[in-house]
Amino acid sequence: MNGRPYTRADYLAIKSATRRSCEDAGPLHEIAANTRADTAALSRYGNAERPEFIPIDVAMDLDALSGGDRILRAWAEMRGYDLVREEKGIAVEDARHHVSAVLKETGEAIIAMGDVVGPKAPTPLAAARAERELDDVIDAAERARADMRRIRAVS
Repeated sequence: MNGRPYTRADYLAIKSATRRSCEDAGPLHEIAANTRADTAALSRYGNAERPEFIPIDVAMDLDALSGGDRILRAWAEMRGYDLVREEKGIAVEDARHHVSAVLKETGEAIIAMGDVVGPKAPTPLAAARAERELDDVIDAAERARADMRRIRAVS
């Protein structure tokens, strides 16, 4: 019997948040240069087939490097908390990064959706990839929307 307090889906949500934070932060070798984890460990932390999970200090580094709070948000959501960031203003660099992420993620989602509705018969694998890409668009858009709200609030 498994006495762990969370479901497999909960643990996979942390794996997914880790993987997506790595994608946001850049190449694994650049992330590794700014945290104590090497590229192989970072890859394992986001791999659903591997038992290793990201240590808290590396998660903190990764969330900071990615410009978001994916891992923190996944854990908070799992625990039933809503995170509310207290910000008086916004760094222009953050807004630029978030807007660029929306554009990048939208392009990737369009390509993935094209694979689903293209000339070949749609496959569950292609649909799952498109769904993941759309989730990335939504996440990026939410960060950009929050930036716009903070900018409006300062004015």
